[in-house]
Amino acid sequence: MGLIIKKLEKNMIEKKIEYNGEIFMTWEYKNSRKLNEIAIMDPTGYDVSLMTFILKDGKTISKKIISCVDNEEYIHKRFVEYDAPKNYD
Repeated sequence: MGLIIKKLEKNMIEKKIEYNGEIFMTWEYKNSRKLNEIAIMDPTGYDVSLMTFILKDGKTISKKIISCVDNEEYIHKRFVEYDAPKNYD
């Protein structure tokens, strides 16, 4: 009889937040050690995760629950694939 191993999906909260006229993407989740983690991407696609005041002082535009096997890989992919608005001046 074969052993079937199912990877458990984990939930995270993905938010789009407006702060000071700019839109930020945030992700809140528990890491592999069950510690709370926050990732924040600024409007240009940079990691500004230390700017946690955005979560408190910003206005939530949208919020959804994301289920995936590897939260950190999902967020990494979002940063890598980010397509910043183009400036055609």
